[in-house]
Amino acid sequence: MKIGVIPLGKSPRPDMVAPLEEALGDSAEIIQFGALEELTFEDFEALDRNPGESILHTNLPPSGNMVFFSRRHVHAGIPKALRHFERQGAQVATVLCTEPWSGYEFDGMYLEIRRLVRNFLSAINAKGQGVIITHPDDLPEDVVNRWRGYSGNLTTKSFGPEPSDEELNVFLDELVEIAPDYVVFDCTTFGKELKRKFQARLNCPVILPLTVLANALREIASA
Repeated sequence: MKIGVIPLGKSPRPDMVAPLEEALGDSAEIIQFGALEELTFEDFEALDRNPGESILHTNLPPSGNMVFFSRRHVHAGIPKALRHFERQGAQVATVLCTEPWSGYEFDGMYLEIRRLVRNFLSAINAKGQGVIITHPDDLPEDVVNRWRGYSGNLTTKSFGPEPSDEELNVFLDELVEIAPDYVVFDCTTFGKELKRKFQARLNCPVILPLTVLANALREIASA
């Protein structure tokens, strides 16, 4: 089985794909094609932005430079990535982002990480106080839109995916005061090592979008 994954910017993104490859093993081949694959760093810098529209961010390989761009540019680039996957014979595709990405045509299965995470929380009947951890560069209104209509009791906190030890300890102290029943990382840039540190300190389930996606893909790809 071939699975197509779409980074917001360019590929390859081994940091995001590694958890998927670990879960899938030899059962599937992952193909990467960015929503803005053919742009250079200078092209990203030159992309136009309109007042009041959603601005997204990503790191560009191999430099790791952070770039910011309008959501509509990604939206316009996703169909091209999906056509690329179809030509490569991919049966499954997804965008590596927790933003809403729906309404696209694709011959195979199309998975939306945002829906997978929300449905997972509903499936496990998550109750009590939940904490949503967002990226510091996320716009508050985008976070609200991602979780609009969810019935759980949620508190939103902003935190970076690569904190210093001091920043992590201070932030975890704040969360201990909240005493969450579960925590959800609301960005695909958060990794498994940070998840383990949160779980060890908070002693509650910590949901990682890439892990939820990986388990869904493993179930689809397994014979």
